[in-house]
Amino acid sequence: MKNKLTFTSLFFLFTTALLADGNGHGHGGKAMSYGEDGSPLPGLRSPLDVYHSLFGGGLSKQEQLQRLRREQSIFDLLKIDSTATKRTLSKDDREKLEEYSTGVREIEKSLSRQTEWANVPYPKATIPTPKSTLEGESEIMLMFKMITSAYQIDSTRIITYRMPDAGLLNSMNISHSPHTLSHYGVNSALHELNLKRSTKWLQLYSQFIDMMRSAKDPLDPNGGTLFDNSLVYWGGGLRTAHRNKNVPCFLTGGGFNMLKHGQHHIAPEDDTALANLWTTILQDAGAQITKFADSTGTAQTLYT
Repeated sequence: MKNKLTFTSLFFLFTTALLADGNGHGHGGKAMSYGEDGSPLPGLRSPLDVYHSLFGGGLSKQEQLQRLRREQSIFDLLKIDSTATKRTLSKDDREKLEEYSTGVREIEKSLSRQTEWANVPYPKATIPTPKSTLEGESEIMLMFKMITSAYQIDSTRIITYRMPDAGLLNSMNISHSPHTLSHYGVNSALHELNLKRSTKWLQLYSQFIDMMRSAKDPLDPNGGTLFDNSLVYWGGGLRTAHRNKNVPCFLTGGGFNMLKHGQHHIAPEDDTALANLWTTILQDAGAQITKFADSTGTAQTLYT
């Protein structure tokens, strides 16, 4: 049995589930996951999108194929004769065109895989069809439930989820944008609101971990839970005001083979790349890699 890996942006049905958000401030918009060439990878933008991908949304096979054909036809219109067009573009524009074309190809691959899976019966839905108007805390909690469901039906074993910061602030009746709160500086009122936001995120994260603890892992012959067999990373790539030093994160789950939990670990070397930690997590999950993204090594010393 292989461990699940959750980064808190699907082909068993999904090799990796990328959960995104259309408003640009959370589960997507600006992509959380990128290809090897640096191009953004498309993600599922709402609980309803995730529900349809996991359970088919109650659509017949014919309806599923029609929906996929409609999406394919849209992207056919976006195709560009790159060879002819590149001759008239500057170097910078050619690079932008290639990034655009790569993004379209990734979407086409996704649609192609979904078409192949149309002949495979969807698992029975474990939750009701989501409302399309959900926002903030209710939306996040539903996404957490579907992450748990995805693991339980083994639709995927790797999930990334960029949570909707702006939607959460709206549901908390905070009118400031996430960007404004990250630049609180010496403004005590903004600092207080930022603390309220951070507290709410930690409460939500705690509830997600509780879900994982209470959900049985059907692949575990010893009757363990999803939490027992998962590696969960929660955090981001920035601290405040675009600073990328001393970035905090939480590592949770029984799937970590080498990590001692319940401790505050600090990298012993200054400017240790965050990707070093991600490399170590992937190795801990069984990935046969020596480097990830811009890593300069591993972060084994954080594990002890």
